[in-house]
Amino acid sequence: MSIQALKTERRHSYRISVDGIALLWQGDRIAGRYRMADLSMGGCLLRDGPWCDDGPHYSIVLELDDRGPMHLPVRIVRRHRGVLGRHEIGVEFVAQEPTVEDRIQDMVVRYCERDVESRLRARPRSSMRVKRVP
Repeated sequence: MSIQALKTERRHSYRISVDGIALLWQGDRIAGRYRMADLSMGGCLLRDGPWCDDGPHYSIVLELDDRGPMHLPVRIVRRHRGVLGRHEIGVEFVAQEPTVEDRIQDMVVRYCERDVESRLRARPRSSMRVKRVP
Protein backbone atom coordinates (compact mmCIF):
# COMPACT_ATOMS: atom_id res chain seq x y z
CA MET A 1 0.00 0.00 0.00
CA SER A 2 1.37 3.40 -0.94
CA ILE A 3 1.96 6.23 1.51
CA GLN A 4 -0.71 8.30 -0.25
CA ALA A 5 -3.24 5.47 0.14
CA LEU A 6 -2.45 5.28 3.85
CA LYS A 7 -3.02 9.02 4.22
CA THR A 8 -6.42 8.90 2.54
CA GLU A 9 -7.69 5.73 4.25
CA ARG A 10 -10.22 6.64 6.90
CA ARG A 11 -11.77 3.30 7.73
CA HIS A 12 -10.95 1.62 11.01
CA SER A 13 -12.44 -1.75 10.12
CA TYR A 14 -12.19 -4.20 7.27
CA ARG A 15 -14.18 -3.27 4.17
CA ILE A 16 -15.80 -5.63 1.70
CA SER A 17 -17.00 -5.19 -1.85
CA VAL A 18 -20.77 -5.57 -2.04
CA ASP A 19 -23.47 -5.49 -4.66
CA GLY A 20 -26.38 -3.54 -3.33
CA ILE A 21 -28.53 -0.48 -3.70
CA ALA A 22 -28.64 2.47 -1.32
CA LEU A 23 -31.12 5.32 -1.10
CA LEU A 24 -29.70 8.51 0.36
CA TRP A 25 -32.25 10.66 2.15
CA GLN A 26 -31.93 14.30 3.14
CA GLY A 27 -34.62 15.01 5.68
CA ASP A 28 -37.89 13.73 4.21
CA ARG A 29 -36.84 13.59 0.54
CA ILE A 30 -34.72 11.18 -1.47
CA ALA A 31 -31.40 12.79 -2.39
CA GLY A 32 -30.37 9.95 -4.70
CA ARG A 33 -30.23 6.26 -5.57
CA TYR A 34 -26.73 4.77 -5.59
CA ARG A 35 -24.90 1.55 -6.28
CA MET A 36 -22.93 0.38 -3.26
CA ALA A 37 -19.24 -0.23 -3.90
CA ASP A 38 -18.11 -1.37 -0.46
CA LEU A 39 -19.19 -1.67 3.15
CA SER A 40 -17.47 -1.64 6.52
CA MET A 41 -18.67 -1.44 10.09
CA GLY A 42 -18.23 2.33 10.00
CA GLY A 43 -19.61 3.29 6.60
CA CYS A 44 -19.82 2.63 2.90
CA LEU A 45 -18.90 3.98 -0.51
CA LEU A 46 -21.71 4.91 -2.89
CA ARG A 47 -21.34 5.23 -6.67
CA ASP A 48 -23.24 6.20 -9.78
CA GLY A 49 -25.76 8.55 -8.24
CA PRO A 50 -26.38 12.28 -8.21
CA TRP A 51 -24.11 14.84 -6.61
CA CYS A 52 -25.12 15.75 -3.05
CA ASP A 53 -24.63 18.86 -0.98
CA ASP A 54 -22.95 19.03 2.39
CA GLY A 55 -25.96 18.61 4.59
CA PRO A 56 -26.12 17.73 8.24
CA HIS A 57 -29.23 15.58 8.10
CA TYR A 58 -28.68 12.59 5.86
CA SER A 59 -29.82 9.04 6.33
CA ILE A 60 -29.44 5.97 4.20
CA VAL A 61 -31.52 2.91 3.42
CA LEU A 62 -29.41 -0.12 2.50
CA GLU A 63 -30.75 -3.16 0.72
CA LEU A 64 -28.06 -5.81 0.95
CA ASP A 65 -29.76 -9.05 1.83
CA ASP A 66 -33.17 -10.67 1.95
CA ARG A 67 -33.81 -9.59 5.56
CA GLY A 68 -35.22 -6.22 4.54
CA PRO A 69 -33.84 -2.69 4.33
CA MET A 70 -31.61 -1.12 6.98
CA HIS A 71 -32.15 2.52 7.95
CA LEU A 72 -29.12 4.43 9.26
CA PRO A 73 -28.27 8.07 9.93
CA VAL A 74 -25.07 9.00 8.05
CA ARG A 75 -22.60 11.80 7.57
CA ILE A 76 -20.99 12.58 4.20
CA VAL A 77 -17.21 12.30 4.71
CA ARG A 78 -15.98 12.69 1.13
CA ARG A 79 -17.29 13.33 -2.35
CA HIS A 80 -15.68 12.90 -5.74
CA ARG A 81 -17.20 14.34 -8.88
CA GLY A 82 -16.55 11.84 -11.63
CA VAL A 83 -17.02 12.00 -15.37
CA LEU A 84 -20.39 11.35 -17.01
CA GLY A 85 -22.29 11.63 -13.73
CA ARG A 86 -20.37 8.84 -12.00
CA HIS A 87 -20.05 10.43 -8.60
CA GLU A 88 -18.60 8.71 -5.53
CA ILE A 89 -19.79 9.54 -2.05
CA GLY A 90 -18.21 8.20 1.12
CA VAL A 91 -20.58 8.03 4.07
CA GLU A 92 -19.96 7.30 7.72
CA PHE A 93 -22.62 5.66 9.85
CA VAL A 94 -23.41 8.10 12.66
CA ALA A 95 -25.33 5.80 15.00
CA GLN A 96 -26.44 2.23 14.71
CA GLU A 97 -28.99 0.15 16.52
CA PRO A 98 -27.38 -3.02 17.89
CA THR A 99 -29.45 -5.24 15.56
CA VAL A 100 -28.34 -3.27 12.49
CA GLU A 101 -24.73 -3.30 13.66
CA ASP A 102 -24.96 -7.08 14.10
CA ARG A 103 -26.37 -7.49 10.57
CA ILE A 104 -23.54 -5.44 9.08
CA GLN A 105 -20.93 -7.35 11.08
CA ASP A 106 -22.44 -10.70 10.05
CA MET A 107 -22.35 -9.61 6.42
CA VAL A 108 -18.71 -8.48 6.62
CA VAL A 109 -17.70 -11.78 8.26
CA ARG A 110 -19.69 -13.79 5.69
CA TYR A 111 -18.01 -11.99 2.78
CA CYS A 112 -14.58 -12.50 4.37
CA GLU A 113 -15.26 -16.22 4.77
CA ARG A 114 -16.36 -16.49 1.13
CA ASP A 115 -13.26 -14.61 0.02
CA VAL A 116 -10.94 -16.96 1.92
CA GLU A 117 -12.79 -20.04 0.64
CA SER A 118 -12.62 -18.87 -2.99
CA ARG A 119 -8.89 -18.12 -2.66
CA LEU A 120 -8.26 -21.57 -1.21
CA ARG A 121 -10.21 -23.22 -4.03
CA ALA A 122 -8.35 -21.17 -6.65
CA ARG A 123 -4.90 -21.99 -5.28
CA PRO A 124 -3.24 -24.79 -7.24
CA ARG A 125 -2.54 -27.93 -5.29
CA SER A 126 1.03 -28.50 -4.37
CA SER A 127 2.80 -31.12 -6.40
CA MET A 128 5.41 -31.85 -3.79
CA ARG A 129 6.99 -35.25 -4.07
CA VAL A 130 8.06 -37.12 -1.05
CA LYS A 131 11.53 -38.57 -1.34
CA ARG A 132 11.83 -42.01 0.12
CA VAL A 133 14.69 -42.60 2.45
CA PRO A 134 16.05 -46.19 2.40
